Amino acid sequence: MNGSDNHWLERGSELERPVFFSDAVFAIAITLLALEIQVSQVAADSAAALLPSALLSLWPKFFSFLISFWVVGNYWLAHHRTFHYIVATIVGCYLSTCYFLCGLCCCLSHPPWLASMETNRS
Repeated sequence: MNGSDNHWLERGSELERPVFFSDAVFAIAITLLALEIQVSQVAADSAAALLPSALLSLWPKFFSFLISFWVVGNYWLAHHRTFHYIVATIVGCYLSTCYFLCGLCCCLSHPPWLASMETNRS
């Protein structure tokens, strides 16, 4: 590689930037999964009697959240292991990371919600 191509390489602490960005996106994806779990409104005077059944009716959403959390966590671990072995990176690696994270957020935030809706209909 000649001297003019070195501006595309990033080493050391600069390599941490896409890793930290990726960690933030994974954290946001998991947070978006948790936002789908909402307990229905229960009157304050009957909360003690109705809250357990309201929470129990949310089991499909809890179950889909746990599965999705496990999937996102496995993607995060694989991504972390991949970046652990990268010594120098190019801009294309940044772009592929952004595309991967965008796909992760788009594809994994809606199927759990749809699955829990289908279970609630049954």
